[in-house]
Amino acid sequence: MEGVEDIPGTALHEGIDWGWEKFFPEYLDTIEKKELVMGRWAMVGHGPIRSYVMGYDRCQGKEDASERK
Repeated sequence: MEGVEDIPGTALHEGIDWGWEKFFPEYLDTIEKKELVMGRWAMVGHGPIRSYVMGYDRCQGKEDASERK
C-alpha cells in the first residue's frame, strides 16, 4: 500500500489491526469478526488458490493430471 496508495507504512501499522499473518483463511476470519458493513471480496490469483487447495507439492506439475488422485 505504501507504493500504490502513497500511505506511510507507520500509518498503516498504527491505524490498521491486520489480525492475520499470511494465510487467506486467517484473512477471512478476521474480516468476519469485524462485522463490517461492506462487501467482502479479494482479488486472488489462480496460483495461490491452486496451491492452497491442492497442496504445494501436488500443484508443481510433476505428474500428469490423470495421475493425480
